Amino acid sequence: MHTKSQPSHRMEKGSHRTRKQQHFSRLAMQPARSLHQFKRPQDVLRAVRDAIVAHKRNYMSTGTIHGNVTVDTIFIGGHPDAPTAQGFLVHPSPMTADPTFKSVMALSHTLRRTYLLPVDYLDDLESFFYVLAWMCYAYDGVVNGPPHFVPVHQRALALSRWAASPSSRESVLEKEGMLFGTGIVYGQSPVSGFWGGETYQELLDYLHYVLGSRYREKLELGRPRTIQELRSDAAEDYDAFLSIIGSTIYSLERRPTIV
Repeated sequence: MHTKSQPSHRMEKGSHRTRKQQHFSRLAMQPARSLHQFKRPQDVLRAVRDAIVAHKRNYMSTGTIHGNVTVDTIFIGGHPDAPTAQGFLVHPSPMTADPTFKSVMALSHTLRRTYLLPVDYLDDLESFFYVLAWMCYAYDGVVNGPPHFVPVHQRALALSRWAASPSSRESVLEKEGMLFGTGIVYGQSPVSGFWGGETYQELLDYLHYVLGSRYREKLELGRPRTIQELRSDAAEDYDAFLSIIGSTIYSLERRPTIV
């Protein structure tokens, strides 16, 4: 009888350890808050980074995409499925889709142009790129200080137009020109020192390079990619995004504190 009771005792110990792990996981999980409630640029970058990590894990295992990556579907903090994460994506109703952050492919119907190639993971990565660009012009502040919201009319001209009429033919054409061209033209609207200035611009420029290069390959191929091709390209593109975002976080963390 004593021998038979041992498995039950082990299960109780295992159950205790599981409860203990869950307890510490709950303690480690940061309370979730809107991306708009960030305190430092690093908060935004970490949230986007961890949202991309989860997006990659989901895409590589299921082949499904999110389809509505916006500033309102990315949250700062942990999630029950990933309590130590510093950001995550929520899945809203399709009725709340925001075209401001939609990919060029997803908006191609506004150009009365029919792309035969389906949307895939790359369209969501493009949306993550727009989120990072939008945030650095929608908020500003002094270095190491609190952020403040920038009125729409004071933002970079192109981004202001995209936000004002994101589904218009003019906005989509301009977005397409940016994507397949030289990227964001900063001109008289460089990224502010609050966001890291040139460091953040280098982040956006590199993400644009990754997107533009892959889109050209995708279009030149002239056919939908095979599952094997998608998985190979996706792994490379996700890792490129995550690497440069991680490097940018590191650079911003090393900035001297201004008292």
